[in-house]
Amino acid sequence: MLLIALKQSLTITFFVFAMMVIIDYLDAWTRDKLDAFVKKSSLHQYVTASFLGSTPGCLGAFTNVSLYIHGIISFGALVGGMIATSGDEAFVMLAMFPVKAIILFGILFVIGIISSWLVDVLVKGYGYRVCEKCKLKSYHKSQKISFGLEHIDNMYAEKAALLVSTLVIGVALLFFADGIERTTAIILTLTILSLLLVSPRHYIKDHIWNHITKRHIPNVFAWTFGSLVAIDIILSHFNLQAITNYSGAYAILLLLGALVGIIPESGPNLVFVIMFAKGMIPFSVLLANSIVQDGHGMLPMLSYSLKDSIVVKIINFVIGLAIGYTLLFIGI
Repeated sequence: MLLIALKQSLTITFFVFAMMVIIDYLDAWTRDKLDAFVKKSSLHQYVTASFLGSTPGCLGAFTNVSLYIHGIISFGALVGGMIATSGDEAFVMLAMFPVKAIILFGILFVIGIISSWLVDVLVKGYGYRVCEKCKLKSYHKSQKISFGLEHIDNMYAEKAALLVSTLVIGVALLFFADGIERTTAIILTLTILSLLLVSPRHYIKDHIWNHITKRHIPNVFAWTFGSLVAIDIILSHFNLQAITNYSGAYAILLLLGALVGIIPESGPNLVFVIMFAKGMIPFSVLLANSIVQDGHGMLPMLSYSLKDSIVVKIINFVIGLAIGYTLLFIGI
């Protein structure tokens, strides 16, 4: 059981790492194109914030916070962006059930847009102000990063470690994985190796090594492995069918999922992702948890305005419960 959980955890973690790098690269490449689009109208704010939130990982949420504190998007857009955000759990969902994950992200995107408009209508003008002495990571065009073939010959410890580990894990998955998992591993391995070769030194050290590899990956692996082992133990010692036949079981789990979603941390929510992947909870429970939780996305917001952060969480909690229980009632 432990070996199987370890293999699954390593595979999922590698896929998460690869997708984090790709998303980070896309964020760095397109960042200077967002500002002009966002300022065109309120609808553009809502669409942009929800789109950024629905992209896997926390980068979109961090960008939304930065846009908000610079007065570029409204409070409603911030709320909608956080509703659409699933944090690092999004990468794990893509690794475990990609089709359903994409459907979930699409639903969160739509809910985010509608919620953005509704919140702005109900609390017009709330929280809309510019942070004049912002200490958070700014959103500026000067952050554009130059990628190119001129970086291929530049070798150093972090780059070498990432290249070797990516290649080793990718080759290992060729032997231990099968079907679509093996094909995905090949594509991701080649993509990451290519991006590492054309990326500048500061980007690899600051973004990929110090942020993704050292901060996110250990947390993703630990929570994934722990959740898999814990759920396997539960399944081997308890009659899941008997438990879920209890009429209020899913209702309680949905409330618990929404409460766990309040925590500004990605790890605890992985329990609900894995439970859904194993057929232990319905889609409505996962959706409620996803609406309320936003990974690490709220952490920079907490340092800017505790009050605004609490209001965002309260609104998202109410929306998550309302939509979750509605879907649960109709059997979804």
